[in-house]
Amino acid sequence: MVDITYSAPHETIMVDNKTISNPAFLEWKKKDQILLSWMHTTMTPAVFAQVINYKIAQSTWEAVNRSYISQTNARYYQIKHELVTLKKGSSSIIDYMDRIHQLTDELSLIQQPMTDRDIIGIVLDGLNLDYDVVINQVQTMSAIPSFEEVYSILLNREKRLEVYHHSSHNHSSIALLASNNRGPHSGRVLLNLMTFQQPFLQ
Repeated sequence: MVDITYSAPHETIMVDNKTISNPAFLEWKKKDQILLSWMHTTMTPAVFAQVINYKIAQSTWEAVNRSYISQTNARYYQIKHELVTLKKGSSSIIDYMDRIHQLTDELSLIQQPMTDRDIIGIVLDGLNLDYDVVINQVQTMSAIPSFEEVYSILLNREKRLEVYHHSSHNHSSIALLASNNRGPHSGRVLLNLMTFQQPFLQ
């Protein structure tokens, strides 16, 4: 098989003052068409449509490469934009962190990996006020934590928030019950209920 970057020999040569077909060109052409055919069979329909007018392997390869670079650059900017604008919002920590992991993995696949410091920065920037304690904790660490370490810290914080909000809801229910019950035994009932309610958030 020919080198894809090898230029074609002259189509004709002079022999005894006569112009004849160049055997080297004919051999090159034969091999080039075999290579071009193989390239076509490996292309998706969308890619094939972009290069259908190219008649030799080298120009076809160059067109495919230009298209790939263009699409890769476009995807790079799309991913970077999504990362810097991504917010946790109402998403769970699992969904939020998994999305960041997917995007940074995709950057690695197109040869544009992010450093741990930059990834953690993206994670922290997208958190809401409920996670300020985690942001402060991570930013004051002596060494940059791994993605997995921050993931674990955030999951623990999320769990504590869930317990706290559940506890707050129960206290609100008790307060409502107190306002609606004024009987002689209401105080004892409320005391028994409150025994199981302990605020849980740091």
